[in-house]
Amino acid sequence: MITVPGYHFVHLVYEDDNIWICHAYSEHVSRIILWKMVKDGPRTMIENSKLIHEYETLALLEMEGILKPHTLLRQSGSMVLIFDIINGIVLRQYMYAGRTETLYFLKIAIKICDILVELHRHELLHLNIRPDTIILVEDKMQVCLTGFSDSVPFRQSLNATQLEGSPPYMAPERTAGSRRLLDGRTDLYSLGVTFYEMLAGELPFQAKEPLEWAHAHIAKQPPSLVDKAGVTKMLAAIVSKLLAKTPESRYNSAKGLRADLLRCLEQWEDHGELRDFELGLEDDLPWNEGVAIERRSNDLQVVKNPSVPQQMLDQVAAFSSIPIRQNGTTPFSDSGYAQMLDLTAVFKASHIFASETDGHERVRKLLLIVLEQAGASRGCWVTMEDRNFTVAHTAESAAGQGWTFESETVSLDHYCGASQEIIQSAAARKQSVYLNDATQDGPYMDTDYVKKWRPKAVICLPILIGQQLSGLLYLENHLSSGVFSLERLGVLRMLAMQVFYAKRLIAESNPRPVLFGLGLDTPASASGLLSIRELEVLQWMASGLSNREIAERLNIARETVKVHARNIYDKLAVSGRMKAVDAGRSLGLIR
Repeated sequence: MITVPGYHFVHLVYEDDNIWICHAYSEHVSRIILWKMVKDGPRTMIENSKLIHEYETLALLEMEGILKPHTLLRQSGSMVLIFDIINGIVLRQYMYAGRTETLYFLKIAIKICDILVELHRHELLHLNIRPDTIILVEDKMQVCLTGFSDSVPFRQSLNATQLEGSPPYMAPERTAGSRRLLDGRTDLYSLGVTFYEMLAGELPFQAKEPLEWAHAHIAKQPPSLVDKAGVTKMLAAIVSKLLAKTPESRYNSAKGLRADLLRCLEQWEDHGELRDFELGLEDDLPWNEGVAIERRSNDLQVVKNPSVPQQMLDQVAAFSSIPIRQNGTTPFSDSGYAQMLDLTAVFKASHIFASETDGHERVRKLLLIVLEQAGASRGCWVTMEDRNFTVAHTAESAAGQGWTFESETVSLDHYCGASQEIIQSAAARKQSVYLNDATQDGPYMDTDYVKKWRPKAVICLPILIGQQLSGLLYLENHLSSGVFSLERLGVLRMLAMQVFYAKRLIAESNPRPVLFGLGLDTPASASGLLSIRELEVLQWMASGLSNREIAERLNIARETVKVHARNIYDKLAVSGRMKAVDAGRSLGLIR
């Protein structure tokens, strides 16, 4: 039973792991009010700070269209906010009836934009826009915005990536891990997710946990609203613009969005259809060009950015967003959101490494975690022997929200999913190659691969054991520039090393080579073709071991392995190890 002196509980409106929102009767004012109360638990101190922040922020904000608390009080160890009741429902409840019809969508969307125009004029970011924080008075088509517990002024948004949030609605720039100033376009992305959900009846992406949500926002395209829900072309284009991966590709302001929605409403009411027009003609410039220039400069020099004072981090991190319920739990830490995603990735990888018994499945799962954590849409694992590059595993985000994964080895010369120049450069220098946008900057923008495939963010990470190059991890994102944060490179390297050791375990767990060249199983044409040692070397090649690893396994010098390899190539009349393995299998020399 929820009890607060002077208030009588009426009924529960909303509940999650941390908050109760209830209707109650106030003895002091003799009417029904709305209260928002923190639950007692491990996050009580954090949630109390969020309610205090919401109260103090809104107390200074003079504008229409927001639900303002008029009282802040303490009940035992929990804070309570008191609001005047509003005769409306949350947008989520309105959406339960199904997809929102075009006319009602436009009216609601314009009302939301009216509030955001004014909110952003006060240079305040909401950072929690979703159907649960929008209240609709249905009979009057009035809208009210609530849920300000993680709102921050534009100029204090440098560490907004430190905040928790509602994963299905978080803009890509909030999950990337790099500190950057945000502006109203971050709220517009969350609004775009909400609009998509209103029109399609479902979210633009499907995921089960925060790491998957973050990857979807960064590296996946949502299904077309035209194809999926029969939405008109112009509305689909407006939502698509809101959901652009980079802020620069979205509307610059809620004002510009509102103008296009008003034009759509006029056409719909006059003609019952929406005709094509150019979007954003009445849009503003970004809220502060100086800040935008500063941000671009910081992005280009991210390694040299000065560290943010810990005091500022602590202050901003104290005011984090209410996490949504995921299968009955809220798996968020009290640290920054990007750090929480990294910890999630490391935990998942460690669990898979220890529990997965199938070596090849272990490698597949670990490599997909690497791509998710980094925000890649495509990637591959590359090995190198005698200056020959081999692509051992490839993965690519599929249109159906999943992944395609291949483990067939192929020469880099014959693989069209990665830049040979970038991989060769990283291997030669034994240093990571990092590109914010391969098509706009760096020495590779004029290469054939970049011209043809137009990758944006690219990173190639050499895997070094001591000073020995043992492999390379190559990742791309074709939708977003600058998504591979150098601040999270250490975690990426840690995860890549787990892939490397998982591959090594496969080689080490293989049984000693079965040398068919010595027995009756050998075809007559292959009998005596290779020596015993050459057969051993060929079998270990087929198991995926490098020359160095074969030398260690057979207790011979690496140069000796190279000699055996050359003899194998000559005897089998092939030009490389993959062709030698294929020939050996066809001749029955190895399994």
